[in-house]
Amino acid sequence: MDEVKKNTEGELYLHSVGLDFFKFESILNNGILSKNELLKRNILSSKNFDGCNFEDYISVAIYGNEYYSPNNSYNNHVRGNIIFCISNIEAFDGHKTTELTVEDYKNRSILLPINMGGYADERFVKEEIPIEKIDKVIIPKNILNLKLTDINYISSSLSFDAIESQINYYTSIVESKWNQPINREEFKFLVNSARSIEEKRKRKEISSKDFQDELYSFSKKMNYKIGLMVDSMYKSIFNKEDVNIGDVVEDILERNKLNISMDDENFLYVNLGETKKLQ
Repeated sequence: MDEVKKNTEGELYLHSVGLDFFKFESILNNGILSKNELLKRNILSSKNFDGCNFEDYISVAIYGNEYYSPNNSYNNHVRGNIIFCISNIEAFDGHKTTELTVEDYKNRSILLPINMGGYADERFVKEEIPIEKIDKVIIPKNILNLKLTDINYISSSLSFDAIESQINYYTSIVESKWNQPINREEFKFLVNSARSIEEKRKRKEISSKDFQDELYSFSKKMNYKIGLMVDSMYKSIFNKEDVNIGDVVEDILERNKLNISMDDENFLYVNLGETKKLQ
């Protein structure tokens, strides 16, 4: 473990939840939590992909212009999304895949997460990032006019389990927020029907490329159905014919007693530190 670097006080980190405004509001109330912590606190979450990160770590990007190359974590996972700025936390470098043996994989509980992307700016935080460590939220202005049917709700994944988890996540949230019946059986039927593609791949009846194409097509179909469901919910809640991300963000900030601290040509900034500490 000697090669593992600890980032000390003074570093600034960035964490993104994409355009998931449900996670955005959850973080405003609970901080940024690992999957383990979410489970412990009975907070709804989803499996977005099959990766090598442990369920007790959170991925962040270290702030700094020298890290903003096209293939780094910031550009691939943070830029253009809702961003949380974090300071005064202890974060660690992940292992490179070349540093691990088969035995290491079998005993992963004693290892740090694996930096599969090889990102120079990626770090990992253990268990949770408390609200008081989150200084501000940065919201790109160019997302505010997006319709709720234009958002990617279902992440690109080569796992039907991950897709099904995300569908369950959104249907559960909509059921809890909107007093309207959701036909979850329809989603279950579609997922189970699509699993025949996965069975064909296991039997080597279709190529890997055809499998990926079929999975992408299915994800796109599910994404649109989720978008329509979320859009219908907010139209009903807001009693508006047209709803966009800006409407949802404004509602979340108002209900959490937060205001826009400042803005520039490209971003809105919401300071959290002092507001949350005073509550």
